[in-house]
Amino acid sequence: LVTLSHVTLMRRLEGGRSCQQANEENHGWLTSEEEENIIAYCLELAARGFPLTHSTLKYPVNSMLQARLGNAFPPTGVGKHW
Repeated sequence: LVTLSHVTLMRRLEGGRSCQQANEENHGWLTSEEEENIIAYCLELAARGFPLTHSTLKYPVNSMLQARLGNAFPPTGVGKHW
């Protein structure tokens, strides 16, 4: 059984954003597709026996975001606590 507020349903029918869309647009650097790509990258590293470190994860994330955002992406990258 799924309960759904009638307000939520009306908002969505009128073109409103889902919670996931709102979070992507307001809080995170990565889109859902980019997150999936990063997860696949992490799983590939694990399958090959490579350890996952902040720097091994940060480089592809920075590259991906630099390609998408261009000059809007900070030159320092995603930072330490992203």
